Parts: sequence; C-alpha cells; structure tokens
Amino acid sequence: MTKPLSVTLLCLTAFFILAFSSVSVSTGAVKKKAKPKRVDVKKALAAELPKAVLGGSLTQVLQEFGLIVGVPVGVDWGGLEITGVTHKTPVSVQIRKKVTGEKVLELILMRVSKKGSPLSWYVRNDAIIVATQERVLAIKSRARAAASRKPVAQVARGALRTHSFKDEPLRNVIEYYRSVTNANFYVNWKALEMAGIGKETPITLIAKGISVGKALDMVTAQLSDGKGKLESIYWLVSGGVVTITTGQSLNTNNIITIHEVGDLLFTAPNFKGPRLGRSVKGAGDASSNDSGIFDVGSSGPETTEAETAAETRKKTKNSLQKIIVDSIGEDMWIEGGGKGSVRYFRNKLIISQTKLGYMLLKKAGVLDGFKQIK
Repeated sequence: MTKPLSVTLLCLTAFFILAFSSVSVSTGAVKKKAKPKRVDVKKALAAELPKAVLGGSLTQVLQEFGLIVGVPVGVDWGGLEITGVTHKTPVSVQIRKKVTGEKVLELILMRVSKKGSPLSWYVRNDAIIVATQERVLAIKSRARAAASRKPVAQVARGALRTHSFKDEPLRNVIEYYRSVTNANFYVNWKALEMAGIGKETPITLIAKGISVGKALDMVTAQLSDGKGKLESIYWLVSGGVVTITTGQSLNTNNIITIHEVGDLLFTAPNFKGPRLGRSVKGAGDASSNDSGIFDVGSSGPETTEAETAAETRKKTKNSLQKIIVDSIGEDMWIEGGGKGSVRYFRNKLIISQTKLGYMLLKKAGVLDGFKQIK
C-alpha cells in the first residue's frame, strides 16, 4: 500500500509543479509585453541604405521603401491624383551606392512628379506622409506659425505660481521670463540706457498667480516711475517677439488705421408727425386756438430737418475726436506738436499715430468700441 501511495503523491506533486510553472511562465509573458517603441523618423531617414533596386507601382515602391527604413509611409492620394499621379503610376529607382533614406525618398517622388506639380513629404504621428509640395508647404507654414504663437501666448496668459525678485538685476529678470515662456525677447538696451536704465538696474517684485504679461506690466511701470511718455519703458509683441524699449523709440513712424463709426454718427430722422388739435375755447368759437399739443411755439424761424441732422452729426464727430485726442494727450497730435492726426471720410474714422500712440490708445480703451477695417 505504501508504494502506490508514494507514487500517487509524486504524480500529484509533479502535476502541481507543472501547473504553477505554466502559470508563472504565462504571467511572465504578460509582464514582458512592452509598448511599441516610437520611431525616430529623422534618424531613420538619415541612415544610409544598402544597394537595392526598387520597382513597380508607386504604392508598391513606397511600401518597400517603408520596410527598408522601418517607417510607415502614408499617401494623400486625393491630392496626388489631381496632379495626375495614381496608385498605379510606375516608378523604378536603383541604389548603386550608399545614400540616405531621405535622398532615396526624394528621388522616388521626383521620378513620378508631373511638370509644374512637384511632390513632397512631411512627418505626422511617426509616419512619412507623401503629398503635393503645395500642401506640404502650407502644413509646415501653419506649424511654424503655431510654434511662434505659443510662447507669446504664454506671455499674455500663462500664470506663474510666484514672481519673486528682490533687488534683482533687470537682465536676470528678463532672462528668467525668457526661459519660463520659451519666447523670443529683444531688449533695446541702447534706448534704455538713454533713459537712465541699465542691465544692472535692480528690480523688486513679489507676486503670486499672475501672468507673465501682468508681471512685465509691473516691471516696466517700476522702471518708468517718474518718467514722461517718451522716457517711459514699454513692452509689446511684434512679429512673435517680445520687445522691451522706450517710448521715444516707439514714437517714430506713423501707422494708419481705419475704423467704421457709421453707427455712432447715425442721426435718427425727425419726421414731422400729425398735429393733434386742441381748443382753448368752446367748440364753434371762431377765436379758438387750434394749435397742436406737441407744438413748442409758433414764433421764430422753423429749423429744417436736414440742418438739424447735419448739426448733430457734426457735434458727434467733434465729440469723438476730442475723446480720442484727450485720452492720450494733445502732445501726441499734430496740433500739440506730436505726430498723430484724426480725420473723417464719410462714415470712416481715419487715425494716424505712432506705435507709442496706439499703445496709449489701447491702454485708454477708447478704440474698443470701434470696428477696425484696416
């Protein structure tokens, strides 16, 4: 009885060992399953390819090329077919010497491109996308524009947890904001020095949860303390670059803008309505007064509707012009020795001012209600 029992125990032990070993192996296989690695398209296309001959339809050649470089290739067939290139367009490329994958791809596209309709490629989601050159240029242009706008947008809206500077040199403060926003900064140090401000000018700023733009407002206000418009320091975004300079350097060339103000100049017509008679004396009295209850008086010359509208319109124009001029001071306009001017053409308001003038107008908010058309 002992032998059969021992044999049975051995068999059961072997069964459990095999069972647990298979579970551990399968579990290990699951653990070892890794995510697919991202393809470095730039590196793959920069690698030299061995000698080879690629031939067949464009679809076949691009698939074969993708296998060689290890990068999937997609095609914007809708765009290509407009130029006369289809899936079945034949192409043959022979690689006789070591060249990069990028050169081979360009050679393939050059072989099938129609005259006046070149093909190109771009990278999207770790894949090569073949399209018309026109489309590729448009995509790259939009990408560059988006990349240049993003850092500048961070300047205006990106709030930082803390802004802490105590007698920190101005150059260090600017370098800090350049690094946290990744935006291009240009400081006109020559102009700042003429206003008595240098790279070592100390800045003290303690703030929490405000945007970089607001912080720059506070820094430039600190630098401008006690200075006039031309000597004050300003910051602005121009061409994707954050520029810090003086009012003097901004008060040079004029810029003209045109604003639609027809709704502000509109005068409601004063239509003469029906007269509602009234009688001072009893009915049938020959001497009864039949004047209208809305008649102010009968004496004096009557003003025509056209004259009233013209006068009202003129007063409105003069009021708008005065508001604009007074908002930044008469010294910014020609009449006060400046460079700006305001004039009207029909229902259009035409303003000529320097960059400094427009910055001050924007700060005053007087143009917010005017629709700019140029």
